[in-house]
Amino acid sequence: MATDLYLPGLMPLAFQRTYVSDRSEDIGLGVGWSFMFTDRINLNGDKATLTGINGTTNFRREGQGQRFVLRNDQPGVHQEFEVADSVTIIERAQEVRRVYKKIGDTYHLVQITAPGEISVLISHDVSGKISRVASEPGGSLTFQWSGGREPRLLAVADNAGERVSFTQNGRSLRSIIDANGSEWTYDYMSGRLRQANDPLGRVLLQMRYDKSGHVTSAGDGIGVTRYGYRFGSSEVSRRTVVTDPLNATTFYEQTDLGALASVSDDQGHSVHVEYNAANRPTKIWDSAGNEMTFGYDGQNRLLTQSTNGSIDHAYSFSAKGQLSSSTDGTERTDVTLDSRGQAAGIQTSDPQGGYTATFDKHGALTQLKSEKREVTFERDAQGRETSATYSDIGRFSFARDAAGRVNTMRFPSGLAVFNEYDANGAFTKQSDSRGRSVTVQRDFSGAPTVYIRADGKQMRAVRDGAGRVIEDTDFDGNVRRLAYNARGGLTDYTVRGQHRKFAYDLEGRLSAIIDDDGTTRKVERDERGRIQRLRIAVRGRSIAFNPQAAPLQSLVDRRWAHTSTLQDPPPPPPDEVLDVITIDIWAPYYPGIGPGGGNQHPPLLAAPGDGGDGGGETRQQCIARHVMSCNLTFYGCLLVTLGVGLAFLGGCTLATFIVGVPVCEVIADVIVALGAGACLLNGFACINNSADGCPA
Repeated sequence: MATDLYLPGLMPLAFQRTYVSDRSEDIGLGVGWSFMFTDRINLNGDKATLTGINGTTNFRREGQGQRFVLRNDQPGVHQEFEVADSVTIIERAQEVRRVYKKIGDTYHLVQITAPGEISVLISHDVSGKISRVASEPGGSLTFQWSGGREPRLLAVADNAGERVSFTQNGRSLRSIIDANGSEWTYDYMSGRLRQANDPLGRVLLQMRYDKSGHVTSAGDGIGVTRYGYRFGSSEVSRRTVVTDPLNATTFYEQTDLGALASVSDDQGHSVHVEYNAANRPTKIWDSAGNEMTFGYDGQNRLLTQSTNGSIDHAYSFSAKGQLSSSTDGTERTDVTLDSRGQAAGIQTSDPQGGYTATFDKHGALTQLKSEKREVTFERDAQGRETSATYSDIGRFSFARDAAGRVNTMRFPSGLAVFNEYDANGAFTKQSDSRGRSVTVQRDFSGAPTVYIRADGKQMRAVRDGAGRVIEDTDFDGNVRRLAYNARGGLTDYTVRGQHRKFAYDLEGRLSAIIDDDGTTRKVERDERGRIQRLRIAVRGRSIAFNPQAAPLQSLVDRRWAHTSTLQDPPPPPPDEVLDVITIDIWAPYYPGIGPGGGNQHPPLLAAPGDGGDGGGETRQQCIARHVMSCNLTFYGCLLVTLGVGLAFLGGCTLATFIVGVPVCEVIADVIVALGAGACLLNGFACINNSADGCPA
């Protein structure tokens, strides 16, 4: 899925595109392509199909009434709808209501409403083409079409002035011009997408198909993964063999409905899944003897999750379907709901862990109150946060540009931080009221290539054909060279004359780190892949220790983060610490998660003890530093949670793309939803204790 435009708010708006190779329909963007808000329903007697951005879902009439339910029960956003009258269909998913209106022979999505008087209106022309999408409160998207009997989508613009345009040849999307004016191109073979290139000509995606149109290989310009199928009586592969760029093989078994039944590898490891009648996973077990079970209520809501017979998590819901309590191990959390179903308070087993919350008419948070602190929030007309005032610290304020991105942030001390962005929303400069700054230069694909400080010193990167950094030069002129395997894993790097190599197991997990002097760090894992020990061999001696008890640093190059810090980078960690670089620190900047949605980036500009003042740290500065740390931890927790959920989903996505794997969607949703709740609770606990260790 590609996101071309994004507008933050209580109901964020985005223009997103997807490509599905077996989609023969052309809705104006080329065969195989679809985009957000094009959901539509076609009725045919007692049968119905709902077509959206990710494909088609089949429904059947329930009894003799006007209600339609899934033909085959399975997880998903769309579960049921009802024909309200001859021109209207109503679809409900918990408290979200979707309205479809008949245009010609098809019912098109025209409105989405959510609690708190939040809605999205989708306008169409007489032929059913989308002309405008507007969020209330929030922004809008305008669609420009060509004329003629087969209108083509020419461009989409948002109310902030950003615009993307499309070039098509016949029924194929050939290129997109992004908001920065860079061109991304697509190539096809026999009507199916064969290759996608970035503005520098680098291969982002290459695909091959068999005669029946099934994907046989997919990859980027460096590595390719191959796929083999064994079909049963349906179009769903009962067994899919996936071979990665280093020839490691994974086997997927599917049910007749396309649900994942088992995953195994050529090392003898396996995972198996069982389902209930509603096609929800009830048991997952692996070859090591571990077992996880799931319990649901009559509405298919998750009630319990157990591991090896012990309940890890339990949940209960209100009459309206909102989460009312959760139990994590021995700790219980109860949620108090107001008349609209908003969370008005949370109380944990720890009496000090509770708080109360108030919301505005749109359901946006306006106040948090605990025994130790009160925090109030102000928002603009679009529901985006403009200030947060802490009772014991002061006021943090945020000014935003037309696209909703934070361009100025002011601290209680008077320190101000200024952000500048390009048309795609990526940082181009960050500065503060003390004269410090970092300017970011990017290539046409949006990847950063140069960081320039206010003193003129620069940090530069050189990338390979896949966009990976193969050489960088830091602010002091030190050069580091990096190399990767076909999977994209870092295999070695050289810095300051020292060379380090990295080895991986057949599943692509880090297994060893070898230095020039013979020092070897071996990663030992259990059958579930969890790291158990690090064994370090130094000059003939072997030392093993438990990672949890060891002073290990994060497996990240800590000299840089995606948000540009204006502090001098900290010195590299000592050699005895595991300082492996496992991510591309030059990766393109991705919008962070902030209150109210949309690019609110907690600044890392000020020195530790940031109240914005120099000298010794006061109590208020100490608390402010702890609060900012809590915020960063909270955002990081959300990002990790989303990453875990999306990584799980992403691990199944290709299989889903080929055969459909509903279990992936369920588990990923559970991970994200429950993980985000844990982040929220931990974040409030952190803020409540932010005065600990500060001067009296």
